[in-house]
Amino acid sequence: MRQVGNLSDQRDAERFAAYLVTQGIAAHAEPDADDWAVWVRDEDALDQARTCFQQYQAEPAHERYRGVERNADAIRREEVQRRLTAQKNLIEMRARWGESGLRRAPLTMTMIMLSVLVTVLGGLGKARVGVGGTINQQLMFCAPADLAKSAGNPLASLARGELWRAITPIFIHLDWLHLAFNMIMFFQFGTLVESLRGTVRLGLLILLIAVLSNVAQAVAPEAWGGTPRFGGMSGVVYGLFGYVWIKSTLFPAAGFRISQGTVIVLVGWLILCMTAMTNIANVAHLVGLVVGMLVAYLPSLAKR
Repeated sequence: MRQVGNLSDQRDAERFAAYLVTQGIAAHAEPDADDWAVWVRDEDALDQARTCFQQYQAEPAHERYRGVERNADAIRREEVQRRLTAQKNLIEMRARWGESGLRRAPLTMTMIMLSVLVTVLGGLGKARVGVGGTINQQLMFCAPADLAKSAGNPLASLARGELWRAITPIFIHLDWLHLAFNMIMFFQFGTLVESLRGTVRLGLLILLIAVLSNVAQAVAPEAWGGTPRFGGMSGVVYGLFGYVWIKSTLFPAAGFRISQGTVIVLVGWLILCMTAMTNIANVAHLVGLVVGMLVAYLPSLAKR
């Protein structure tokens, strides 16, 4: 806290302090020997405050100072209300995070348990995804293994009415490392979205991202890595990442937070997979990311 200057009259000092508040500078007046001192809270605003002080001394009766006490009081009340609201939200979030994972984020935890169960029962994906009778065959985007090729249509299973296959590949994982990475990231983003937006909205978001990213991965040209034989939650993970990234960057008041390190890792991994790795569902990753970002941003356009 730094002193801006002294005024001999209490009313003048309080009016000038109020004016500073209306300019976005936290300030107050207090007695100082025979005078009244005006103080500002933010040292970075000191130069601006001193310039305003010189203007006030030169023209204390200027109309710009008319009614500033009333305006400053309104601003201070709003600030108090914001702090109370922020404290209330902090307490609520602490209470939520103190709950068990299943109670705090039931859909997120259910999706993780289903992924683990399907992956284990499906033999960790492996090469048996097209073998008759396995759980993987029931959940793959297109099955049996030669159906898409023989029918000349990667959407052949969907065309037969097996619409669940547009979603269920997200539960299949190829090995423990694949499963662990996806579940860690899904837990991070899923619990955040479910805590702030609710279970229903998270469910709708997952459904939209899964369908669009899975279909895109299946119908994309082979030269782009497209194939109906894929599995994993990574398309949804990138979709939730894109959603949280946009919300935290453009709409911080929504409460979403994401570390710069997480952004660097996920964007870097996406680029690495697309440029230096094969047998990766890159189309699902990219489409999921774009869908999540659009869902986060589009509502703001509707309000304009």
